[in-house]
Amino acid sequence: MFYGPEGVGKSTQIEFLIRWLHVQGFRSRKCWVRSSHLFSYVLEQILIRLGGYVYRKFPNGYVMKDVNPYIVRRLKFWIPLLIFSVLMKALFAAVIPYRIGYCVVAERYLLDLIADLRIFNTLDLTEGKLASIETFLLRFIPRDSSLLILTANPEVLKNRYEKRGDKAIYSERHVTSFMRFGEIFAKFFHSKMMDNTDKSKHEVHEEILRFVQARASKV
Repeated sequence: MFYGPEGVGKSTQIEFLIRWLHVQGFRSRKCWVRSSHLFSYVLEQILIRLGGYVYRKFPNGYVMKDVNPYIVRRLKFWIPLLIFSVLMKALFAAVIPYRIGYCVVAERYLLDLIADLRIFNTLDLTEGKLASIETFLLRFIPRDSSLLILTANPEVLKNRYEKRGDKAIYSERHVTSFMRFGEIFAKFFHSKMMDNTDKSKHEVHEEILRFVQARASKV
């Protein structure tokens, strides 16, 4: 699994790794799960169109409409719908391929959902419900999975966003929170954290290969 904030280089490194796995003769596939591709996203858009939104302002001044967290908490079926949507996508994109022998390289998998729920406070943390959902979701990730956590200096990430033309993505609070949760997730899996602030994409790729090869030798 690859984990890290937007712009840190996950997609690039995954493409490199998939290519390397194919050359080595492994059956491999990429898994990409995000809430914007799921049933709950349709409901979000309906609520926004009906006026159930708040304005989210980013440090660069960009403002966007987002579904009102209060409404989400009041809709008792929201979280079950979100979880069901995610697990159905994960089942066919990752779990089944893994069970039949594929090497699954996952980006934006269940760990991203957990982080997003916490960062955007979709649930009221004082209710103590999020921890049980986290535990439930983690059961759908094989315990022998490897976790690669990519990091970079927030200022470097900000510059990357600006070069890509992304307006709404960058938020230093989001980036730092995302990485704080990464440190928590690292305790549950065979993990490696890599700071690519001053490294080329090929240097990062070589470091990832060393980690993957070391893990494979122990399996």
